[in-house]
Amino acid sequence: MKSLTVLVDTPTSQHPVTQLLRDKGVQVTQSNLKIEQMRVTDRCGIWFLTGEEFAHYIGDKSIYRRVNEFKKSVPEPIVLVEGNPMNYRNGVSGPAIRSAIAFVTLTNRIPVLIGEDTAEVAELIYVMSNQAQNGMGMSISESAPKEPAPAHAGGNGNGNGSNGNGHRPKDLSELQEYILESLPDVGPSTAKALLKKYGNLRAVFGASPKELTRIPGIGPKKAKRLAAFLSGTLD
Repeated sequence: MKSLTVLVDTPTSQHPVTQLLRDKGVQVTQSNLKIEQMRVTDRCGIWFLTGEEFAHYIGDKSIYRRVNEFKKSVPEPIVLVEGNPMNYRNGVSGPAIRSAIAFVTLTNRIPVLIGEDTAEVAELIYVMSNQAQNGMGMSISESAPKEPAPAHAGGNGNGNGSNGNGHRPKDLSELQEYILESLPDVGPSTAKALLKKYGNLRAVFGASPKELTRIPGIGPKKAKRLAAFLSGTLD
């Protein structure tokens, strides 16, 4: 396995998550990226922010501008949030947070990944880097990130989130699975099972914890956490 490299912006180079990545043997390189950004390949960029920051951007309505700017900056964007934004609402309603997540995932087709803490975020970045740079189950040719080209330079990025090498949803059913997989504790098999049981996202989002436990792989604890995240009624 080749050694892994992750490019980070200047402030993020001092974040605890970067030290955890270094502890895993990842070469974390400071680069001239915009604030809150990382690169795991020259095409795949991560917008890394805390749940509190995510909720704040929703509250001041800058999330929509920031998402569009991020989407234009990298061909394959991913939003990675540390901590559940529902825990940091500060006056921002649960429906507003869910609406913003739907805007990012459904309207802009950008995956939203949520890590419970710094350690989980570091693990997610490590896994994504390993898959992208070592070809583990992905058809990406890059072996390591390259310095991003200046905004005025030529390139094949089209700013619309399309993925020329990786996989993107091709139909409604696949897109629904794609959105469900961005939720806490939901992997591909669980997403398929949820859609098979309930038929659509609206029904999944309205399911109670008891109903969710009927899905293979979802126990009472996981069901309660997932239902609370979807409804904005965390204990």
